[in-house]
Amino acid sequence: MGQVSFHDHKKVKRAYVEKRENVIVNRLNKTKLEKYPDLRQEKQDRERELRKREQKVRQERVSARVVVIVRFAMCDADEPE
Repeated sequence: MGQVSFHDHKKVKRAYVEKRENVIVNRLNKTKLEKYPDLRQEKQDRERELRKREQKVRQERVSARVVVIVRFAMCDADEPE
């Protein structure tokens, strides 16, 4: 754990424990979970997922434009010249 400091030491409240209760400490240690994540890999995975979402949105926009253009072209073809 890191060191904690306070701006105003008058506001610091301290609680002193007469005797350490190992039962409580042991129960806490059983549930303790230490993780050492690969933050670089997690960031790359997240960015990759975001790029996929953006590409999907862009592709949907392009396909929507194509549909509009095709419909417009079909309407022009139906009209007699």
